[in-house]
Amino acid sequence: MARSSARRNLAICGHASAGKTTLVDRLLAATGAVSGSPDVADQTSVCDFDEEEKAHQHTIESSLVHLSHGGTDFNLIDTPGYTDFIGGMIGAISAVDCAVVCVNAHTGIQLNTRRAMQEAERAGIARIIVITKMDDPQANYSDLLDGCREIWESAVPLQVPIGQGESLSGVVSTIDLPSEARGAVMNLAHAHEQLVEKLVETDETLMEKYFEGEMPDHDTLTRLLHEGIANGSVVPVLCASASGNVGLTELIEMLADLAPAPEDITR
Repeated sequence: MARSSARRNLAICGHASAGKTTLVDRLLAATGAVSGSPDVADQTSVCDFDEEEKAHQHTIESSLVHLSHGGTDFNLIDTPGYTDFIGGMIGAISAVDCAVVCVNAHTGIQLNTRRAMQEAERAGIARIIVITKMDDPQANYSDLLDGCREIWESAVPLQVPIGQGESLSGVVSTIDLPSEARGAVMNLAHAHEQLVEKLVETDETLMEKYFEGEMPDHDTLTRLLHEGIANGSVVPVLCASASGNVGLTELIEMLADLAPAPEDITR
């Protein structure tokens, strides 16, 4: 499906310590917007540049950065996650077309995860969940996905990890079922089924055909996915490890393809 324009305006949101700033820093490096490996821990972060932020190793004020990939220009706003500074997140959400809500694979869904999702829905913008830190030893993608789907009925897996924790080696899309990955990737077929069922729910005719055994083709699924994200009826769940540089290319390509352009959102 052709996109309306090649610009994406995104707020990177979520609870404190969800890895938002590290994700933005590593996306900047992965796309060549900056050189080196900016890192919060060694005070070289592009986004957390203020001396107070460096000292406390967390975001206090929102930071706007720019990057490009594959012909798409991105404006990313890295937002604070602590409740004391939540106004920065709310202000950023009012200025963008999509909230990328990060969930820490170690600590799971927390207070300001829910707040970010709530504020984005209230603002009438799209929402995309990214489970971060999938290389954490305690990461459990299935449990995290179940938690998202329990709280937000519109949440649906668009990626699953190849391995997790120390064995994390990549991510794979659920919109297709590549034959070489079906047996190797945990729960891929089930995640694909969850995605398809959520998408066909948005079209009565397709839903009837699906339950009669007729599977929608790739183009139809892609169209429904774009439409569902833009109107808020579908919230895709992605996954990555920013510090481990796993899933970053796939993430930026997903955001380029699926995050709405400004003219796609009707507030």
